[in-house]
Amino acid sequence: TLRGSLVWDKQATGMGDPDTTFAPAHERILHAVKGSPPLYRRAADVLRHRRCDSSRHPTEKPVPLLRELIEATTAEGQLVADPFGGVASVPASAKEAGRRWWGCEIEAKYHAAGEERLS
Repeated sequence: TLRGSLVWDKQATGMGDPDTTFAPAHERILHAVKGSPPLYRRAADVLRHRRCDSSRHPTEKPVPLLRELIEATTAEGQLVADPFGGVASVPASAKEAGRRWWGCEIEAKYHAAGEERLS
């Protein structure tokens, strides 16, 4: 069930296609659930966090953004799963927030960067 549409205000613009599109300054985040789980921390639907350097991964998300989402939607000790692990931003955020985590990544260089980050 779709519960909401959040906006991540990156506080900077991205590239997009400079010849045909406006410069994107946000991304949408869909909040979807199975059943009726509670929110553990209610937040505004616009989240403001600077985007992070994309030198490790082109779509890396900032840990403070992910941690805010994790703390709002899970309780301490619960499992956070990330089937598209990238450089382990979600597991790193979950670990910081006191959650258990599971993640996987098929691209070897990103998997190695994620393992290094979590060690």
